[in-house]
Amino acid sequence: MDQIEFAEYIGGLRDKRITRKEMATKWPWHLNTIRGYEKGERLPDVDYLLALSIETGADFVDLIEKRLMVGVLNDEHYLELLTNARLVDPDEPLLVLGQQTHIKVNNLDAVCEPGNSEYSFAPKKVKIPLDWVGDSHLGENTLATFKIADDSMEPTIIKEAHLLIDTSKNELQNAQVFALRINNDIYIKRVHKDISGGVVLLSDNSKYPPINLEKEQLKEIKVVGRVISSNNPI
Repeated sequence: MDQIEFAEYIGGLRDKRITRKEMATKWPWHLNTIRGYEKGERLPDVDYLLALSIETGADFVDLIEKRLMVGVLNDEHYLELLTNARLVDPDEPLLVLGQQTHIKVNNLDAVCEPGNSEYSFAPKKVKIPLDWVGDSHLGENTLATFKIADDSMEPTIIKEAHLLIDTSKNELQNAQVFALRINNDIYIKRVHKDISGGVVLLSDNSKYPPINLEKEQLKEIKVVGRVISSNNPI
């Protein structure tokens, strides 16, 4: 990724959630400054990337890493150092403005690693803000996080958003969004039950075709849980 590609990337993130004019009105950056960021005329500062993360749900650390790799450190020697560096300790709380109370939950990302054929929670846990959970009866034993890798659920859930999953909800409900383990992959899909007892797994992004599962095929999938949030309730 070069500076122009990074500019297009952050512009695309912003455009899916908020207009440039709205961003300039809500936050302390002039419209021309934001335009310059998104045209590749200048690189955004860390404060702007935090605001962008808050507005879009994009991972703040990921934005910082991408920004570093297209700036003055965009050199083979420095890129190697950046690649090997860890900007945050995964056991530390996520950075959220004004939030100091967190809860530890399971991280499902490692479940999708190649060769992991058995369903189980990854042993690694991450901390999330308690106010993201919402319902006080949900605790660390019934919650998990997962980072969606594609745009199949846009505009409801943006690409690379971090999802919060209620793993106690393992009975499929019509029209709800569920995390499903199929073979070695986790799918995030909206469920539609048909009259034959099967289900159709739908993407909110119309460019992705539906996945039809007959009643007998349902035995081959594992319901991980219902998606309850992607930084915003869904």
